[in-house]
Amino acid sequence: MFEIRIPVEFQWNLKIDSSSILYSTDSNGAMKAVVVHREPLTKRFLTSRVSFCYIFVALCNAVVLLVPLFVSFGNGEEFWIKHSTYREQPQTKFLYKFIMVMDTFSSLNGKKMELFISTIDEYNVLRPESVRMSMIEVNEERNERNGLLDAFTVRAEVPLENGEVVKRIQSFLIFDFRLQKRVRLDTDVLVY
Repeated sequence: MFEIRIPVEFQWNLKIDSSSILYSTDSNGAMKAVVVHREPLTKRFLTSRVSFCYIFVALCNAVVLLVPLFVSFGNGEEFWIKHSTYREQPQTKFLYKFIMVMDTFSSLNGKKMELFISTIDEYNVLRPESVRMSMIEVNEERNERNGLLDAFTVRAEVPLENGEVVKRIQSFLIFDFRLQKRVRLDTDVLVY
């Protein structure tokens, strides 16, 4: 069952003095019909709620509404991440840049002194009065056999004068630090 709506046209049969108004007339002298209102043709298709068309339209509307809902909530925590933890063992390489500051105390004369040891020549020039030549040995340990540095040992031998006692040691080591899996990061790291 369907319905068709057809617009209605109004016809005016008015006699107007042709000398005062310009208008068009038909062969009988009557004014031609004027379109006052126009509507497009509207068709309505009706069916019962048990038909195939109604069920198909209802299923399409349900799919359009429910599929995005299941996609967004069905993926679990990957879609709506509130917090996440990521672990990766970095690739580290000791750059053999080493700075060590030692606070010493002389038991003979009670004088405090600061010793400066560095493998970076630019820093040795800054404090020539407190620089002491020393031997520095670095051992890298790779226990897991995956090619990544697991631990390292720094051994520094510093010649001390008679009666000199070390009170405090501060050391700074510079490493090349690289992450490659989820985060791409390549930087130099200062370890205190």
